[in-house]
Amino acid sequence: MPEGGLEVRGLVAGYATATVLHGVDLTVAAGASVALLGRNGMGKTTLLRAVCGLRPPTSSAGSIRFAGRDLAGLRPDEVAGLGISLVPQGRRVFPSLTVDENLRIGARVVAGGWDRSRVLGLFPRLGERARQMAGTLSGGEQQMLAIGRALMMNPRLLVMDEPSEGLAPAILELMRERLMAIRESGQSLLLAEQNVDLALAMADSVSILGDGGTVAWSGSSEALRAQPRVLAELVGLATHDGGTWT
Repeated sequence: MPEGGLEVRGLVAGYATATVLHGVDLTVAAGASVALLGRNGMGKTTLLRAVCGLRPPTSSAGSIRFAGRDLAGLRPDEVAGLGISLVPQGRRVFPSLTVDENLRIGARVVAGGWDRSRVLGLFPRLGERARQMAGTLSGGEQQMLAIGRALMMNPRLLVMDEPSEGLAPAILELMRERLMAIRESGQSLLLAEQNVDLALAMADSVSILGDGGTVAWSGSSEALRAQPRVLAELVGLATHDGGTWT
């Protein structure tokens, strides 16, 4: 595995009431982009939380390694210190802090990396609202802030949980452009996403979590595009004449 790569092997994880993941394998090579698909409740968020060291869930078997380091037992801040940064579902910005203060929390200086100027170049609207309290931003602006905050940590792996969730169509198109720019910068990505068009556009490869809490299908984005039956069976989507998955 190249430096900075993520390896999940045989992961069994869940909550007090149920085990959700039953032997999941996943690889994100350094510089690659991997999308997680699957119906709601299949364990996408559980897997991302486990990778980031968040509790719950708890892991009872298997391993998670990043850049050759075993992540078992590490706190979320220790995982973040190794270079994994999370954009959580629901944004979770700090509402009583300004946009600027949110961006500076956890910022890590890396020569030639992400800094305030570069993030504001990606999301100019954040610069316009730099002194505004984050809790007063629109949903789309909060999502920009959550992504910008994660980038300010200069992650080796950026993990995103449903980055397009709840966005109006106009904002979604803007977000798509910005996310593609992040992808094209060479940033390693692992994202769970219900918007299949966005996921396939961003990802080199896709893993689909199925009913058994395992990876039911994995392969390249191009291969998945050519197999609409897989999306219909495992994600519950069909395509219409315009080619958009619904």
